[in-house]
Amino acid sequence: MAARPCKTVGYTTNSNPNDAATALNILISMPPQQADKAAQWATAMQSRLPSATVSIDNGGEITQTVDYLLTWQPRADLLSQLTHARALFTASAGVDALLHDPNLPACPVIRLRDAGMGEQMADYALYACLHYARGFDRMRAEQTRSQWTPSAGATSRKPTAGVLGLGTLGCVVAKALVAHRFPVRGWSRRQRELDGVLSFAGSEQLPDFLAACDILICLLPLTPDTHHLMNANAFAQLPSGACVVNLARGDILVEADLLAALDSGHLRGAMLDVFAEEPLPSSHPFWHHPSVTVTPHIAAETLVEPGADQIARNIERLEQGKPAIGCVDRTAGY
Repeated sequence: MAARPCKTVGYTTNSNPNDAATALNILISMPPQQADKAAQWATAMQSRLPSATVSIDNGGEITQTVDYLLTWQPRADLLSQLTHARALFTASAGVDALLHDPNLPACPVIRLRDAGMGEQMADYALYACLHYARGFDRMRAEQTRSQWTPSAGATSRKPTAGVLGLGTLGCVVAKALVAHRFPVRGWSRRQRELDGVLSFAGSEQLPDFLAACDILICLLPLTPDTHHLMNANAFAQLPSGACVVNLARGDILVEADLLAALDSGHLRGAMLDVFAEEPLPSSHPFWHHPSVTVTPHIAAETLVEPGADQIARNIERLEQGKPAIGCVDRTAGY
């Protein structure tokens, strides 16, 4: 998917790329438990923009002018202090939490595009598809009963994988599944054409998309339109015995509806990497449900080096008066 360009306005820009970072202040803000990661980002950004002043947010009052913020889960009182920021960069593909902050400055918000996440997402999705295609979930259950059933994983066809969301990461996942000879269909807000993928678009085509998804893989951004999109109605439109894989955001899925669809036998299983509340509470029924596999939001991690490459290039572009790549549409939510 082509990334949206954007540019800052009202600022003097440089014409020489080598001077793009002159006198710039770049602030990196991440949760305290991510201190090591923040230090890695600071080192990576300083090496790419040596003339800039790169600092790590220490949780106190911001006394210097911040030109660019690189953040993941910024502290509650930070954004209100960034009155002169030229752009905000997210250290992830998701921007939903940032867009919901009432103190978000009017400057552009720019997200990462892939930065090593696509291949990781594709690996996870491929594992999930193979897990269900070969019946490993059933063999795991049989193991708990000391039951030996050699033919349990045999199948004459591969199940159809449905990729819900054909953005940057969704396209990588869909192409990887096609390469491994899975029948693949994809759904997106607007029509997309990918080799080997049967494409659907818009709310009117969502039921037709869901109707043949043996394994539904969610890679949607969280927006007002996608909040609780995976609900009882959507699950009912999936084929009997279908499986659900959520690699996107927990609030896209109604957890109680998923449990009901699993307990009724309509859905066969679910592999979940994201949840409405994280960390997932120890009392949550997902932990012990025989048809649910839980992973702790590890499907894809932003890789610092390719991420820093993207951000540094975008800062240079903005300082030269050129549009940045990956600007978030605040109305659309991604």
